[in-house]
Amino acid sequence: MGKFLKDLLIVNWVRVNASNLTKISIYIALTLAVGYLYRRWETLLIVSYPEALLWLLIVYTVFLFVIFIKIYLLLREFVFLKVPDKAVSAKKSFTNKPNVFKEIADVRLRPKLKKKE
Repeated sequence: MGKFLKDLLIVNWVRVNASNLTKISIYIALTLAVGYLYRRWETLLIVSYPEALLWLLIVYTVFLFVIFIKIYLLLREFVFLKVPDKAVSAKKSFTNKPNVFKEIADVRLRPKLKKKE
């Protein structure tokens, strides 16, 4: 029973954070690919045009800085293991809204709204 609940909790956590996990994996793959390309270009530029190494290093550093900031912001959006069931039910309630909410959202159906004073 305990293993089943643990597995269910992990499945819910992955379901809630699936988009963030895919984005983080893409950013990690980009970081590895750019690191590989940087090492190749660095050895090429040392031989052919060493003055451009500084600019290559600047571009590489800025790219890595932006990627790490994006990963940090994604990690802040993670729903951790405390409340994944509530997050799943909240996500379902946003996707399966009743028609009443759609009618309220359309302002053209109720043009004479009065402001509370």
